[in-house]
Amino acid sequence: MKLRTLHVVGLLLLWLFVGFPQLASARQSEVQVSFSKASYFVKEGDVAEIGLRLTAATTEPVTVQYVVLGSSAIPDIDFLPVDGQIVIDAGLRKATLPFSTLHDDKHDGDKRILLTLSNAENATLANRRQAILTIKDVDEPDASLVDDFSGYHAFQFQGAVTEAIEIASVPSNATPQQALMLTVDPQQADVVAVRRFITPQNWQAATGLSFWFYGSGSGQPVTFQLLDSPALKTAETDPTEWQLSWADEFDSPAGTPPNPNHWSYEYGDGTLNGVQGWGNQEFQYYTAEPENVAMDGNGNLAITVQKLSEDTDYPCYYGPCQYSSARIISANKAEFEYGRIEARIKVPDGQGGLWPAFWMLGTGFDEGVAWPHSGEIDIMEYISRRPNEVFGTIHGPGYSGGGGYGRIQRLSEPVAADYHTYAIEWQPNEIRWYLDGEHFHTATPDDVAPHRWVYNQPFFLLLNVAIGGHFGGRINPQIEFPQSMLVDYIRVYQAPDSAERHEVTFVDSQAGWQQIQLPFSAFTRSSQQPPQALSDGLTLSEVTGYRLVLPHSAARFGSAAPLTIGLDEVRLQTDAVTLQLPPARQQPVLLPWLLSLLVLFLLGLAVVNRPKLQAR
Repeated sequence: MKLRTLHVVGLLLLWLFVGFPQLASARQSEVQVSFSKASYFVKEGDVAEIGLRLTAATTEPVTVQYVVLGSSAIPDIDFLPVDGQIVIDAGLRKATLPFSTLHDDKHDGDKRILLTLSNAENATLANRRQAILTIKDVDEPDASLVDDFSGYHAFQFQGAVTEAIEIASVPSNATPQQALMLTVDPQQADVVAVRRFITPQNWQAATGLSFWFYGSGSGQPVTFQLLDSPALKTAETDPTEWQLSWADEFDSPAGTPPNPNHWSYEYGDGTLNGVQGWGNQEFQYYTAEPENVAMDGNGNLAITVQKLSEDTDYPCYYGPCQYSSARIISANKAEFEYGRIEARIKVPDGQGGLWPAFWMLGTGFDEGVAWPHSGEIDIMEYISRRPNEVFGTIHGPGYSGGGGYGRIQRLSEPVAADYHTYAIEWQPNEIRWYLDGEHFHTATPDDVAPHRWVYNQPFFLLLNVAIGGHFGGRINPQIEFPQSMLVDYIRVYQAPDSAERHEVTFVDSQAGWQQIQLPFSAFTRSSQQPPQALSDGLTLSEVTGYRLVLPHSAARFGSAAPLTIGLDEVRLQTDAVTLQLPPARQQPVLLPWLLSLLVLFLLGLAVVNRPKLQAR
């Protein structure tokens, strides 16, 4: 009996010292860490409290890393970067991550941030590894604000200039903000910076313009021109008369990201946009990484699908993501109403499952108008399970998804065998599709009746490569990765610039920031005008944009120093405006002294010669 008792006690002690710790460890390894909620909201300028929780308390501290994987907000302008790790102490089940947002004093809409957890220790990651933080904009819309250069600019340049969006201490704002900074090459011809609006604006209720100008004290003249009352409009001009108005040639060195003044990134598996799987049960996770979207160094933008490893940190709605890719959009940066939209593209040559596209969405979509009411124009869609076909389609209210109005163009060889040119010619109440110059599809309001035609409005561009999903279809297990869509160029053709020019010139007379005020009454008609320009004065009823003419220093002043200027907060003024320009540049003290000496010398000659004149 004693031996049996001792045997039981021995087994119990063995379990206490060996079995129980292993069981506790096993249970602890089953503990999961996640965000407490899927969505959080905070007013801009406040601190959000992001909650984390464990499914059970642990005997060891739990650490987990967190990172911002995607955002429509700008770091250091809208929020303070927060990548790092958080610790949940032993015995506790909750922790809080403070997330500081910044108030930018501008109405720029709500911003969304995708937070993701990774690399947990002493716990495993739960399915809720992602959370969305929405920063609520608290500022009222400012109808007077024309441009403020937050994150990008919409200028096009003629001449050699280096442009950058930089954080600057503009006196109009108590906190640093972004401004446009330009550096002009002194050895090149005059630089012209052109800002064109998507549609003409009526400024008749305003009395003038103001803006913040950063000068370098170069003494050079700067001319500000208004573009008013165009004689030709794209909607009313025959397509044969359209000219190149915008382009992205993708000619930068290999690894260069897309031009941030043209393109923004979409992120994730659609969760950040409120449509998991991008509404089509797609399998890709969109990133801004160079391996997914960058110049290839051969004159192309490459959008590339990569196969991810099983231990990826990218979470998808179906589990760990299997593929990464990219989707870029031109919303708010390059938007168009009518014209020829054209791209030269080589689609990837992989087996079934790939779904590259070049398409457009109505600008209302970015402003909260639900799809498909915003309108969608698919200039080119290709699915690799049907290798000889190209799709051109429109989607709108009552005719979307599989019911969109479109047509298939079949080729005699696989589409992926070579580059092809895809284009639409877009006019009021009509869109025409072209493949390598051949017209293959037309859409008009009659084709979608009795449903609404939603295409007489501005649209923005999108480029992406999806994989799988309802349209992409089954992913062939034999497909080889990476798979890339190569975009040689995108070009937009519209009516020639025929706006009448009116201008004011001032001098870059001092260094630093200063506010310039230009009453419209101070503008005069420019001496140089487009051939078709009207001559009906500054009406302000249809302002199509403005221009800055920046002379280079070498030609005018013999200086090799580059000219640096800055621009921010271009505003309309509705009260009485007086011409407020930089103070005149001070003349050197030596020059007035020499002039005085010359006058005294001449007076002296007159006095000496007076008797001789009287003697005659």
